[in-house]
Formats: sequence, C-alpha cells, structure tokens
Amino acid sequence: MSKILELKNLSRVVESKEILSDISYSFETNKIFTIIGPSGAGKSSLLRLLNRLDEPTGGEIFFNDTNINSLKPSELRSKIGYLFQSPYLFEKTV
Repeated sequence: MSKILELKNLSRVVESKEILSDISYSFETNKIFTIIGPSGAGKSSLLRLLNRLDEPTGGEIFFNDTNINSLKPSELRSKIGYLFQSPYLFEKTV
C-alpha cells in the first residue's frame, strides 16, 4: 500500500503548553482510520493541523509526498476532509 498522508515528528505548543509531541505516522491509501482518546488528548488539535487550520510548531506533514506548506490551504482542504464526532451543519434546529 502507498501512503497518502505522512506525519514526521509533528509537535504543537500553545502558550507554553505542549499539545502534541513528536508524532510520526503514515496513513495508507484505501484505509479508514479512527483517532480515539480521552478528552484533552489532542485529537482535534491533530485534525486541525492536517487541514492547516492551525500550524505545527515542529515537524512536517506530507500529502502525496508533498509538504502541505507548499499547498494553498484551499487546495489542501479540497483534497482532505475529516469528520468530528458531533457534526454541525446549522446552529438551530430545522
């Protein structure tokens, strides 16, 4: 299997607090992945980095062997999507 997404030594620090530390992982094509963990473990923080909603303080992310920093955020977001546990479309009921 080939890898579609690769994290290399990914870290994120916010206001002197280490949110993510030295994460390395390769996501293969044609697979489904689930990120699980307790509240505050960094799941949402990791997903925000994958779509460039936030920037890492260390490490690199590659999409199809291309560093995501070389892609426009809109271009990257048109190719990478993710779902949160609680989906929101509208703030009110329909």
